[in-house]
Amino acid sequence: MKKITSLFLVMIFSMSIMAQMPGTLNEENFDAITSKASVDTVILKVKDKTVVEKQKFQADNQKKHSEGIIDPLPVDSSENNMHVKVKGKDVVIIQNEDGTTRVNVSHDEKKKKVTLHVDSDADYNYNYSNSDTTRIRIGKKKFMIIDDGDNNQIFFENDDSDNKKKFKGHYSGFDIGINNYFTSEFSTSLPANEEYMNLNSGKSWGVNINLIQKSIGLFNNNIGLVTGMGLEFNNYRFDNKQLVIAGDSTVLYSYKETERNYEKNKLATTYLTVPLIMEFQIPVREKNKSIYLSLGVTGSIKLGSHVKLEEKSGNKEKIRDDFNLSPLRYGLTARVGYDDFGIFANYSLQQMFEKNKGPELYPFTIGFSFICF
Repeated sequence: MKKITSLFLVMIFSMSIMAQMPGTLNEENFDAITSKASVDTVILKVKDKTVVEKQKFQADNQKKHSEGIIDPLPVDSSENNMHVKVKGKDVVIIQNEDGTTRVNVSHDEKKKKVTLHVDSDADYNYNYSNSDTTRIRIGKKKFMIIDDGDNNQIFFENDDSDNKKKFKGHYSGFDIGINNYFTSEFSTSLPANEEYMNLNSGKSWGVNINLIQKSIGLFNNNIGLVTGMGLEFNNYRFDNKQLVIAGDSTVLYSYKETERNYEKNKLATTYLTVPLIMEFQIPVREKNKSIYLSLGVTGSIKLGSHVKLEEKSGNKEKIRDDFNLSPLRYGLTARVGYDDFGIFANYSLQQMFEKNKGPELYPFTIGFSFICF
C-alpha cells in the first residue's frame, strides 16, 4: 500500500509540473525527480540545454515498444543515469558517484522475468544466437539486454578500457648531452700530471640512441619498471690539441705532437647499454600525457674506441685502440620531463680506464632526451 501511495504522489506532482509547461519539460521547472517505492521507480531527468518534446516522444516510444525495441529517454551526456524500456519492462540504471551501480527494475508479475548479472563475464559465454540482444554503454559501464523468449537477462560489467591508460615508460628515443668526468674527489679540475685529459666541455658531446624499450606497470599504471637496450656514443674533445693519448698493455700516456698542427683531437667511445629504471608518472589533463621522474641503474659493454686527429689543412687520422678503457661499466641514471621531452643525467660508478692503467676518472653526461620510438 505504501508503494502505491508513493508512486501515486510522484505521478501527481510530475503531472502538475508538466501542466505548467505544456508540451515540454525544462530545467527551469525542475532538475530531477526521483521516487523509489521498493523496486517501483519513476525518474525524470532534464539537464541544461535538454528539451523533451512530449507529444513526439510518446508517439515514437509507443511504436518502438510495440516492436520490442529499447528506447532510452534523452539525458544529458554528462550524466551516467539511463532509463530504458525492455518490452514493457522499466529498467533504470543509476551510476553512483562512488563508482557503484544501482539497477531498478519495475515490478510486474504479468511481464517476463528479468535476471540481472552485475559485473559478470557470463555474457561472453552466453549462447544468444537465437535471442534478441541489445548492447548499451553508460559512462564506464556497459550492459547487454537479452530476450531469449522466456526471460529478459541483463548482463552488466565494467567497460573502462578507453579511459584506462597502460603504463608506458620514457626511455626509447635519443639523448644528446655534454660529456665530462669527475676525479675521485668529485672535481672536474685535473691534476697537472693528467692535464692531457682536460676537455673542451662545450664540444664534448654524447649521443644515446635508445632502440628498445620494455615497460612493466606496477601500481595504478603510474609507477613501473622500464628496461631496454641502447647505444652510447661519447666524444671527449681535448682542450690541448697537440697532446695525443696513446697506451700499451700497462699504462695510458700522452705525447706532444710537434710536426703537425691539429685542429681537432678527440677520444670517441661506443658502448651497448641496458638500463633498469623505476619511473613515477603524474598524469595531467591531456590524455595519455604525464610528468615523469625516473631513477635507475645502467650496465654497459664497450664495443669500440678510437682517437680522431684532424689537421688545420683538413687531413684526418683515426687511431683505433682500446686505450685501456674499462670494457664493462655500470652507473646511475636519472630522467625528468613531460610527455616526449625531458632532461637526463648519466653517471658512471666504474672508472673510465682500467684500474692503475690510466687516470682515475668517472665520466658523466647531462643533456636532453626526446622520446620518439
